[in-house]
Amino acid sequence: YDLGGKYDEFTFEVYTPDKNMTIELWGDNDTLIDSFEVVGKNLPSTHTVSVKGVQQFMIRITNMKCPVYILDAYVN
Repeated sequence: YDLGGKYDEFTFEVYTPDKNMTIELWGDNDTLIDSFEVVGKNLPSTHTVSVKGVQQFMIRITNMKCPVYILDAYVN
């Protein structure tokens, strides 16, 4: 996503109905901003990360062997 350095935070909920997986949030120059373990069959979990000054933002999902849902995502 092209954030253009205009935002301070990215907030989202994440849920997976089956197996555990990891969500990785990446910024400029392949810099890992944060990562979260998502436990399958749990209620959605909410996460907020700093994206202050980030131009390009990417979400990567590892161990993806079932659906994953990112809900109510927003930047501010």
